Amino acid sequence: MAYLINLLPIRQLYHLSRDRLTRYIVAVVSVVVALLLTLLLQSLVKSTVFSLFFAAVTFSAWYGGLGAGLLATILSVLASNFFLTPVADNLVLRHGANLLHLVLFSIVALLISSLNAALRVARQRAEANLAKLQLSEERYRHIVDTAYEGIWLLNAQLRTEYVNQRLVEMLGYGMEDISDPSFNELMAETVGNEVETILAQWQQGRRQRFDCRFTTQDRSNLWVIASSTPIFTDRGNFNGVLLMLSDITERKLAEAERNQLLEREQSARAEAEAANRSKDEFLAILSHELRSPLNPILGWAEILQSKKLDRETTNYALQTIERNAKLQTKLIEDLLDVSRIIQDKITLDLHPINLVSTIESAIEMVRLLAEEKAIFVSFSMIDLENKNELLSSHTCLSLNNFKTSSQKYYVLGDSKRLHQILCNLLSNAIKFTLQGGRVDIELSIISTLEKYELADSTQKFAQIQVKDTGIGIKPEFIPHVFESFRQADNATTRNFGGLGLGLAIVRHLVELHSGTVEAQSMGEGQGATFIVRLPLLQNREEIEKNHHSKALSNLTCASSLLAGLKVLVVDDEPDIRELLVFILEQHGMHVSTAASAEQALQVLANSEQDLLISDIGMPNVNGYMLMQEIRASEVRQYSQIPAIALSGYARELDKKQAQSAGFQKSLAKPVEQAELIAAIANLTGRSF
Repeated sequence: MAYLINLLPIRQLYHLSRDRLTRYIVAVVSVVVALLLTLLLQSLVKSTVFSLFFAAVTFSAWYGGLGAGLLATILSVLASNFFLTPVADNLVLRHGANLLHLVLFSIVALLISSLNAALRVARQRAEANLAKLQLSEERYRHIVDTAYEGIWLLNAQLRTEYVNQRLVEMLGYGMEDISDPSFNELMAETVGNEVETILAQWQQGRRQRFDCRFTTQDRSNLWVIASSTPIFTDRGNFNGVLLMLSDITERKLAEAERNQLLEREQSARAEAEAANRSKDEFLAILSHELRSPLNPILGWAEILQSKKLDRETTNYALQTIERNAKLQTKLIEDLLDVSRIIQDKITLDLHPINLVSTIESAIEMVRLLAEEKAIFVSFSMIDLENKNELLSSHTCLSLNNFKTSSQKYYVLGDSKRLHQILCNLLSNAIKFTLQGGRVDIELSIISTLEKYELADSTQKFAQIQVKDTGIGIKPEFIPHVFESFRQADNATTRNFGGLGLGLAIVRHLVELHSGTVEAQSMGEGQGATFIVRLPLLQNREEIEKNHHSKALSNLTCASSLLAGLKVLVVDDEPDIRELLVFILEQHGMHVSTAASAEQALQVLANSEQDLLISDIGMPNVNGYMLMQEIRASEVRQYSQIPAIALSGYARELDKKQAQSAGFQKSLAKPVEQAELIAAIANLTGRSF
């Protein structure tokens, strides 16, 4: 290896000497060619002797440099002196003209050699510099194309002059696609200053840094931080701008998601605070409304105990006490209903109900309230298909039973709850209608429910509209009018009493009847309309059929249907077992009991049972585990037994868990007798 290293200078010298020798040989050959051409052409063309030698010197100097040019000059002088002048003058330059020509040729040849040598050196330097420049350009282009940031060079018109590969990848466009539109055409949005403002600052020579959004070729968003440097000509004219773009799309998406979470959290907090305020306001109203009736009750009771009142005053006192006691009873019933709604414990005793009779009964209930405020109440049945008013009745005259037209207004419902719905709506309308106003009730039949999806397009609905000329409802409050603990006016100076629970109860009861309810109002002072829609029974046969299907709510009829049924009751509480045994035996059923899951399995193994009623929360083995073991048994005698879960766990999740364990029905404690008997009849198939 050391030997090879020592040979490197020798090889370089060898190549250098060889190159120099070649240049000198070229100079000699050029002079020889010029001499031969001169001798050949001398007899044909009369010209200066040195004409072709100038060409030889020029070519030698151009090709070989100064040394080759000097060699060609010397050889040209010698050749012209020995071969082109007379023989007598070969060695002695006696003629002045020949001497002058020779001197001039030598000077010009030297100048030509020097100039060509300088040009040759300059050309070599230019070639070397060009090679360096190309290498540097390739390096810088590689650096620019592999940069992490997108680089964008714009001209004075903000048109693309150059983009690097990274920017092409970021935008998804090809080079030609980016070149056509201007910068502000590709940019969809800026944060902070607009493009015109940014351009004005560029023209003033100010660097700018801003966020902006571009729309990529696949229509997605690209957020970048743009760092810009304006470019000017030597005369100070704006000539373009250089942009460095860094992708911040992920950061922007994270910021947007964080802002959405913050907005949702703030919204949830505001809703929670509003709910707390509403609850506090409701409790204050509740305290006021419950205490208010007590004042006249206690006051008049104390006065009556003095026994110093005449008959008329005594009667007035008793009426006042009765009226306020009923008012307080109504408030308490509303609270209990709301509690049942929250716990999902309201059940319906369904029968075919004539809506005309129910509406008339509700009007009778509110007659005194209407008369106290001189409010005119009317009831009409409207034929929407023929646009006719069939029959009408007014409280100022008399209430008639529309027997001939009311037969088609039958619904399957709970008479008590339907009466409660109508009384609440009418009481609400009268309460918020000023002295001498009007309340209209319209009953009609519609074929479809707009805004609601119906499984049966042939189903018809009874529509009850309660219209008043009262204070109306603010448009922004209409979506909340049926919510619990929400009132349009919760101020202590409000003009109307009540807890504001009536409409919330109405909505829940209507929905339990598979109906809908909505409120309409043109605004404050323009009255309100409440519309209830309930599914109609289609014909008389269906009415009778549904009447018989619900006859089990009559406990006397149920006794004959369920007599002889063998039922096993499983509960670890003795009092509950005794109560269930008493209820079931009253209906003629034969009841066996078990205090645990183990005893229940023994009873099932030793006797055949028609129905199982089991508690869930029992020690050691709970009701779910008992039911799973029964269903998994290979003994068909009790693996298929109908089963009812009876438990204090009344959540929807608990009901689903009971169903998953194998119970067909789940009832919550405390269970009503009618509900339990109906569930047994339905599950065992002992119904009409």
